[in-house]
Amino acid sequence: MLYRRCRIKTLGQRSPQHRAKWTLTPIVFVACVSVCSAAAALPPPPTGPIDFQCSNPTIFYNSAGQLAYDASTDTLSIDASPLWILTDTAMVIVAEPRMLSVQLTITESGALGGGVPGDDLTVEGAVDVDTDGDTVPEHYEGVLLTGEITEYGFQNDGLTDKFNFLFNTTGGELADLYGPQIGLQVVSEHSTFDGSFAVHFEGGAKGNLCKPNSPLAIIRDFVWHDMLHSQSHPVDGIQDPGEPGIEGVVLNLYDSLGALIATTTTNDVGYYEFPGVPPGTYTVEVAALNFAPGGVLESWNASPADRGGDDALDSDGDEVTHAATVTVDAGDNDATIDFGFFPTPAVCGPCKGGITSLTLQYNGTHSALVQIVQKKRDAVIFDAVLVPGEQFSFAGADKHGKMGAEIKVYIDGALNASVHTSCSQPIGPGLAIGDFEVIAGTSKDGGPLCIVDLPPEPDCGPCKGGITSLTLQYNGGDPAPVQIALKKKHAAALFDGIVAPGEEFSFTGTDKHGKMGAEIKVCVDGALNATIHTSCSRPIWPGLVIGDFEVIAGSSKKGGPLCEDASTP
Repeated sequence: MLYRRCRIKTLGQRSPQHRAKWTLTPIVFVACVSVCSAAAALPPPPTGPIDFQCSNPTIFYNSAGQLAYDASTDTLSIDASPLWILTDTAMVIVAEPRMLSVQLTITESGALGGGVPGDDLTVEGAVDVDTDGDTVPEHYEGVLLTGEITEYGFQNDGLTDKFNFLFNTTGGELADLYGPQIGLQVVSEHSTFDGSFAVHFEGGAKGNLCKPNSPLAIIRDFVWHDMLHSQSHPVDGIQDPGEPGIEGVVLNLYDSLGALIATTTTNDVGYYEFPGVPPGTYTVEVAALNFAPGGVLESWNASPADRGGDDALDSDGDEVTHAATVTVDAGDNDATIDFGFFPTPAVCGPCKGGITSLTLQYNGTHSALVQIVQKKRDAVIFDAVLVPGEQFSFAGADKHGKMGAEIKVYIDGALNASVHTSCSQPIGPGLAIGDFEVIAGTSKDGGPLCIVDLPPEPDCGPCKGGITSLTLQYNGGDPAPVQIALKKKHAAALFDGIVAPGEEFSFTGTDKHGKMGAEIKVCVDGALNATIHTSCSRPIWPGLVIGDFEVIAGSSKKGGPLCEDASTP
């Protein structure tokens, strides 16, 4: 049996062990709080039915309805006929012409893609119901309700599956009677759905359309490594870009009386979630077992709380109890209770006798093959595919366990950085080199490396060592094929595509040093339009106009980003 749930703009997911209880007339979904793991990016695939209860008015629709999913367009559709409407005082027929229609998108992963142009939910018919409390029915006909999808869930249960949906009310004759939200509950008999949205499926559709109330809340957020970047950027209790989450941290949730009601664990990116929480006041605690010998946070310390003025980025846990209090209302999705921690600093010293080990963090923009090569004998001491933000460690390979004078760092086969490992230049945590940052390291005679506090690098500089990247803007009169070619014969084009007037495009060097050589040729419609000197023998800067092109940005191997004025020192 598979249970699923989706909530738009929710980073977390619920455990497949989640259980739900279903009854009819009205259908009630009650979800148990359970251990879950959180995801980090886009709206997650569903992990269970939505937690809401139905109240009147309730429209019942018949078993002749149909539910279908088209995997080629990611479109879920429901078509049925509303039969009855139940209010607190009467149950009346929905007269012809009557229709219930739903159209929305669900991606292959099961995540809610959103609605379709126009209304996602439409209900039509004719009814006589009392909407003003005077016991005298009023007559309504035509479009009774319209709505836009906000959330959905499902329970895959063999040949009879169940789905439920929440819509924001957008219009219709009964909009005031239903209020701001509409709940739709579907029982799909003879269903071919197997839990996957990668293939087509269909089935029956019967159930009800009701006024939802008392949705449960979610408490979720992040446990992260608050890093000591440098002496001028110490542990500060604020989430900085690139600071990683901590996996495997156990958290407890207590109610206002101090009773433990749920436990969960952070996922591989440091996120936790307590779903299905009734409205009230709760305490989220990082459990004491995390700090015991062998625990995830053994010898770690809590970051200072409530720093920086942004509750979404600060650490909220008490530095002694490692707990924080939060109050949630019905339907809240609270993502404000974060916990920052940092390891007890080790005794460190300056680099002496040569580097023996390093831990780096890859800060590139995409997953890539990273290789570390020791200069002497070209020994490869690290070789793996990394994702942005991932940390990795390696050790020296010579007979003394050192790395020699220098190591070369390659990304997808192209040289990205050279690191001096002989202790002839400053090296330690906080040092940024190419797309990498030193997180930790040791030297043979100095032990753990101390943080280096280098002066900030200038934002830009003159061209030095050859151009490695350029962004150009095409200022011709018509769209045209543009090709950027190296001076070297038979070399592959650096760029080849159709470019519109005013459009910007970028390209990078492809030689073994990531440069473009002495010059590049810019052709438009197969004819030479401009020649750009890329060896730094002539000034080049953002704003330079060459032929039908303007330099927008660029970088050189030793000078970094190009300054806007070639005369900038």
